[in-house]
Amino acid sequence: MKYIAILLMLVSLLVIGCAIEEPMQPISNFEECAAAGNPVMESYPRQCSAGGRTFVEEVKLAEETCYDDCPCGLEGAWCDARQKCLNLDEEQCPGSVYTYEQARTIALTGDVTEEQLTGDFVYNENTQTWWFDVDIPKEGCNPAMVIYEKTGSAELNWRCAGLIPE
Repeated sequence: MKYIAILLMLVSLLVIGCAIEEPMQPISNFEECAAAGNPVMESYPRQCSAGGRTFVEEVKLAEETCYDDCPCGLEGAWCDARQKCLNLDEEQCPGSVYTYEQARTIALTGDVTEEQLTGDFVYNENTQTWWFDVDIPKEGCNPAMVIYEKTGSAELNWRCAGLIPE
């Protein structure tokens, strides 16, 4: 009987100990939400939900990644390999298979027209992809034509955030 009483006390202490939660630190941004182990939606930009709130990851846009007097867009882009600004119509950045004009031509063989290309683009050296922004209205989306240098193929990436209504 004594053992049963001790066992019941241990079990009740265990239950009480498990029921006590650590005080939750207030979450105020995407990074804190993700670091706390909350679910992260793999959208663009990524989103994290905690305590009934949704936090959106801040993504740097192409304009923010340009350096000093190096313009982004048709006039040029920063080339990490050469550590200088290049006019992509005239010069190719090492590591890039295509010039701007070649990649743009491939983009136009996809699902977009000349009028739909906005003129904004970025070259991602890590993934060896060109991203050309396109103007195709779709709620919650910011579409881009993606050119994959390894395959020479073009694909429309809708870059949608959250639930898209049908």
